[in-house]
Amino acid sequence: MMARNTADQAPYPGPARYETGDQDRFFGRDDHIQQLMVMVRERPLPVLAGRPAVVSPRSCAPD
Repeated sequence: MMARNTADQAPYPGPARYETGDQDRFFGRDDHIQQLMVMVRERPLPVLAGRPAVVSPRSCAPD
């Protein structure tokens, strides 16, 4: 049987907000972030719409 994570080891803060120190938990979306930054610079109000967990800047970009 595996031991449960303590509050200090838990991968998510639960209802607590994320802080700057949590940045190591967010990785793998650098390309999407860059695409979103380009969209924001080109159009001041990009709209991201879609079902939860499927919205990405690529799915919102014009063809």
